[in-house]
Amino acid sequence: MNKLLLIVFFLAPFIVTGQTYNENLLQWRKSHIASQQRGNYLMKPSEIENLRYFEPDEDYCVHAKFTPAKVKKQLVLQSGNGGKKQVVKEYGCADFELMSTPVRLHIYKLVNPGSGAEYELFIPFSDPTNGTATFRGGRYLNIDLKDFSGNMVTIDFNKCYNSHAAYERGYSYVIPPGENHLKLEINAGEKAYGEDPGF
Repeated sequence: MNKLLLIVFFLAPFIVTGQTYNENLLQWRKSHIASQQRGNYLMKPSEIENLRYFEPDEDYCVHAKFTPAKVKKQLVLQSGNGGKKQVVKEYGCADFELMSTPVRLHIYKLVNPGSGAEYELFIPFSDPTNGTATFRGGRYLNIDLKDFSGNMVTIDFNKCYNSHAAYERGYSYVIPPGENHLKLEINAGEKAYGEDPGF
């Protein structure tokens, strides 16, 4: 009996952490969906019902080494579907290992985030799941200042999401730059909308 209690004692923190993580992720998704109900990009109830996600996987939540950009150059990210190009500034790079693979992602700061913007720092990225399990145009990650701690930044792929162009024809989307194309599959976060990986 004492051995059983000892095992439960050591496992309890991990069980609670897992539950708390999933609950926090669900809350974040609800908050993110609510943020899409403002401005020009309103999601219809039918669109919300068709949102699909990979199962939460904490292995896709990584702590990366952050290196700020020495020169915050202004860049213009191309747009799909003929929309307005997105002007950004280089903010820095995040280096980490995922599935035993070294990864580097570039973080950008929006030059004109607009009123009521949910974020200012973001990571547009693409990976081999695009066009099959996920939207063909790539996916996005928001980065908040609270995600930084010293020279480290937390990147949670379980929170990556689609452009509005994944839900409705006619909308444009930011095309992830080549420097943020990952060679490994990111089986986390938002999946393709409904059963369609893209228009």
